[in-house]
Amino acid sequence: MKLIRILLLFAASFTLITISGCKKDSVSSPFDNVTLTENAPTFSNGTNSFAFSINANNFTKINEYILNMNTQTIGIAITVTNFSRGSATLELYSDTNVKVFSRNLSSNTASSETFTFDSRVTRTQIHFTNFTATFNCAVTAK
Repeated sequence: MKLIRILLLFAASFTLITISGCKKDSVSSPFDNVTLTENAPTFSNGTNSFAFSINANNFTKINEYILNMNTQTIGIAITVTNFSRGSATLELYSDTNVKVFSRNLSSNTASSETFTFDSRVTRTQIHFTNFTATFNCAVTAK
């Protein structure tokens, strides 16, 4: 009888611990509660950081921004969601006006990478050609 009580107590404790330890994993973004106006880029450009977002619908344009990165090592994060057509290209240029990074995007994707360049990154161009998707990128000093 004592053994049955111990087993029941163990089973009840195990069940309680298992149930209370379960929760749904979720991924959140600072943009989760932000509604982007169609074909209207939103960006933030500060010292050592740059972020750009657009909810594009058949969007064609070249966007260019001067960056203020104080280091040669930077992180680049890119997401494309709800892709249906066109292409986007993210390009970064050094302080000697050399293209040091180029990524062509024509499908849903998510990436985050760190790069060290021979000189500082001082400019970005983001090319859109008939692009329909939600595009987000961030460039940060490391």
